[in-house]
Order: sequence, then C-alpha cells, then structure tokens
Amino acid sequence: MKAWSKVYHYLGSIRFTIALFAVLILSVAFGTWIETSSGSHESASEHVYRHPLFLSLLAAVFLNLLFAAFRKLPWKVKHIPFLLAHLGLMTVIAGAAVNVLTGYSGIMALADDVSGRIVVPGTHALCIVTREGRPVAMANMEQWKSKAKRNVNEQIFSTSGLEAALISCAPHARQKLKCSYENQISFCLPEQKASFQQIRLNDSIQTIPVVLGKEKWQASALKGGYVGEHVAELLVRSRRDKTPSLSFIRDENLDEYVVLISKGGSVAVNSVESLLKRSLVSFDDGARGYGIEAEIPPEMGGGVFYIKLWPAPEQLPSLARVEDNIPCAHVCFSQEGRSEILSLTYDPSASAFLWPLFDGKYFARYQPMEHVLPWNVQLKEWTCAHEDHFSHTEQCRLNLILVDSNGAIKETSIGYNAPFSPGKGYQLTLLKNLPGAVEARIGVQYAIAKKTMIYPGVFCAGLGILSLYLSKLGSVKNDKGLPHAASSPRSLPRKRRRAPSR
Repeated sequence: MKAWSKVYHYLGSIRFTIALFAVLILSVAFGTWIETSSGSHESASEHVYRHPLFLSLLAAVFLNLLFAAFRKLPWKVKHIPFLLAHLGLMTVIAGAAVNVLTGYSGIMALADDVSGRIVVPGTHALCIVTREGRPVAMANMEQWKSKAKRNVNEQIFSTSGLEAALISCAPHARQKLKCSYENQISFCLPEQKASFQQIRLNDSIQTIPVVLGKEKWQASALKGGYVGEHVAELLVRSRRDKTPSLSFIRDENLDEYVVLISKGGSVAVNSVESLLKRSLVSFDDGARGYGIEAEIPPEMGGGVFYIKLWPAPEQLPSLARVEDNIPCAHVCFSQEGRSEILSLTYDPSASAFLWPLFDGKYFARYQPMEHVLPWNVQLKEWTCAHEDHFSHTEQCRLNLILVDSNGAIKETSIGYNAPFSPGKGYQLTLLKNLPGAVEARIGVQYAIAKKTMIYPGVFCAGLGILSLYLSKLGSVKNDKGLPHAASSPRSLPRKRRRAPSR
C-alpha cells in the first residue's frame, strides 16, 4: 500500500510533468528534424507523430493531469480553477486522440455530376467493386506500402466468398501495360470484339492461320533476342511462303513490338509503347479487359485489330520522399475454386483502370481509401472573375446543393479561403486546381471532436488558468495590504496571564 501511495503521488507530481514535457519536446524536435532533412511530412508522421510511443506519451500526459486532480481530494471551492484548467487540458488531449484515430482529410472531384465519394490522399487500400459498382471490399494496405516482399502468402481480406492474398509487393514502381500475360498474347478483330484468339510466345517461329481484313495471315509470337533479327527471319519466311505475317515480339529487354509483313516484303514495325499513346479500347465495358488498336497499312489491305493489355508494374528504387513513392502489389484472388493474379500499381487519383476479375464479375484497383459523405453534393454554379475558372480557383466561388439521405436539401457557397461546415464534424473548402484540370477539387475535412471536445476543452482550460491567475493576484494584493507587524506572528499582542489567587 505504501508503494502504491508513492506511485500515486509521483504520477500526479510536478516532477513527472517536467519529465513528460521534456520527452515531448525532444520527440517533436526529432520529428521536425526528420521532416526538414527528408522534406517528407509523411516520414515524420510515420516515425514520430503516429508512432505508438508518441501516442503513449500523450496518454501519460493525460494520466498525469488526472492524478494531479485526484491528489487534491477532497475537493473544495478553492480548487475549482485548478480543476477547470486540468479538465480542459484533458479534454483537448482526448479530442486530439479521437481526431487522430477517426478523422481524415479527403478530396472530392466535382464536375457536372453528383458525388458523395471522397478519396483520402496518402492512404492505401485495395478496392473491390461489382460490375454494377456496388462496393465489396475496401481493404487497408498501409502495412505493405513501404515494404519489399517476395513469395509471401499473406491474406488481405476475405468476404462474400472472395479472398485476396498478397504474393509480393514493392515500395516504388512505374505502371506499365503489356500485351503478354503468362507467355500468351490475346488479340481479336473489331467484329469479334472480346472473342480473343491466343498465341503463345516461343523461342522459334511457330505460326497459326488468322484472318485479318480480306486476307489470311500467319501469326506468331516470339520472345528473347533482338527485334531486328526476328524481323529479318520473318521477312525471309514471308517471301518464301508468299503469305503475309503478323508477329508479336518481346525482346530480351522485355520491350514489345507488333510486326506486319506483306506478301511483297513491305514491313511495318510498331512498338507497343507507341500504340499506347493512341486511344485505348475497352472490351464489354471493361469486363473483358482493355486493349490497344493496331492498324494494318492500306498497302497491306487496310483494317484494324485489337490487342489485349495487362498491368505489369516495373519496380524502381525507392525515393527519399515517402509521398513520391508509387507502391505496387501482386495479389491472388480466389473464389469457388478459381484463382486469378493481378499486378496492381497504386493509383493516387483513384480514377485509372478498374481491372476485371473472373470474367468481369468484380473489378479491382489499388488506390487511396474512400469514404462516403452523409450528403450527395452537386455543383450548381461557378462564380469566377476569370474566364478559365478551372485554372484560377482562388478567384472563384462554388454554389453547391447538398442532399442528405432523408431528401433534405441544403444550398451553400464555398470559396478558396471561405470554408463551409454542414455539420456532423465535416468542413468543405475549395482547393486550388492542378494544371489541366477540368473539374473542381473540394477539400473535405472530418474532425468530429473539434467542436465537441477540443474547442470546449480550450475554453475550459483558458477559464481555469484565468481564474487561477486572478485568485493568485488577489491573494498577493491582500498580503501587500496588511501591515508588516500585523502579518508577523511574533508581533501579535500576547494575552496576559492572571496571577494565581492566593
């Protein structure tokens, strides 16, 4: 009991307070040094401000304030300013913890449509939706975003019979689209869209007959070596057989080419990268995937055909700034005995391809975490002093219509430095647009404890500190108003003793 009494009094002592604030100041200084040296706020947050030790330090400050208040038991009227100050500080710390654990800042892209979806920059999630757009899973990928792993089998999520497991991941990569998948090339004609013919990559020329336009072609797929050597060999073969040839080549550098050779010996070589710069096509609204269009020159009969594309991230060395890294993940999806593997690169804007799974039953994308607002937001009108309002949002105001789940309509206006709080802990403000943007970017901040805990806590702490100051000031004035002789115990008149009666 004596030991607990010592611990109890130490937890509420000024010594413990000084020790905590010393460690707190050193931690903040360390976080500031990380942010200054690396130029990355995310690194400082990851290593300091969101670290469990730093959150434990804040919890210790909360306990110190709590025990300091309990040490004043039994409380009296004169303790009210002290208790108010401590209660306010504890409320502020608790509110900050609630905001860290539940709050977020997101971005909503708004053009002429209605939106209630926001993405939270800096977060990482695996998004799965059905073909109709119904959400299936939004699995957190934060624990793998900065790691390089190979040949692992770590479960990401399991829901509605659909399972996802991480096979490998890398902290930084570049999104690339390839024509080859599991050493196969898939292609089709416009009139047979999404009805693919497949041809396997080989080390030597092995042809299959296909019909392109009005002629029969011999199709082949080659891997390894140099594209020039393969073209020369194909040219000799085409002249010998007097048959046009279509060839897909993946050289030793993993670059891909489409080669067309006519019966007369005309050669047309296109790299897949150059074809990607043209418009892409989707098969069955993306349910059967995406592809590129390749043209047959007029001298070879004319026409077009489509080549199916697959995601193939190219791993790169990690960058110093964590925010600049684009992670990738190879994920195996399983359902009802079937399995498919997708190589996904992080999409910061959550606006690129949704890749199909199981013949378009599901779609997957590696993107920031999404949240749904309690309102549907519609852009009613732009008001801007400049004609190009997308590039000069700092001079604009947006008139918005907010409709909640009950159908209640609320109209408001926001600007670059004029936010609006619709309630429920949300705040909307107009953000500066990126170059070339064709839609408004609205910043959405959710901090449920800001008005319910932090603001009242600051007011309560301020009131308590002011009351303490005024009470101390009053006691000092009272002490100064008393004469020195009267304030001294020794100067007080002594009672005379009565002489004992005889």
